[in-house]
Amino acid sequence: MLSLNALLDFSRCHCVGICASLVPINIFATAFTVVQVSRNHSPRSVHFNIGVASLAAVLLALHDLSWLMIGVVMAPTYILFTIALVCLSFNAWAGWHSQSLRYIVRTVVGYCLTIGRNIMAQVHNHSPIEPQQVRVAQSICAMDSRPQIGPLHSPLPR
Repeated sequence: MLSLNALLDFSRCHCVGICASLVPINIFATAFTVVQVSRNHSPRSVHFNIGVASLAAVLLALHDLSWLMIGVVMAPTYILFTIALVCLSFNAWAGWHSQSLRYIVRTVVGYCLTIGRNIMAQVHNHSPIEPQQVRVAQSICAMDSRPQIGPLHSPLPR
């Protein structure tokens, strides 16, 4: 039978391996959740991904707490704990109010596309971008090609 001390010792002995696997899993799973929400995927797949990402975030937070319990107070401990909390926050947001997350992501992406177009126009001697270039950029950066209805599903600003 495993005791709590054995689990905490395992966590501290294999810290590099645990952090090297949990941090990328956390970041990629949470980013994938945000992409799924912004692209209006099915709730079942979004909730599954929220569960996977939240499990990784909770495991990272528990791993960090094992270090705090023995008094190791260093910057990496707080940085990893912050990563876990931010990932949990985004997953909670995606689970409880996905419409506002979808709206924010689409707004930010729209502004980034506008800024990118302006930079490209300035780089090309202040000449406007050709329509073919705009269509290519839109096809690469399009958030969702399916038709949407409602105020939260308005097309990105141009």
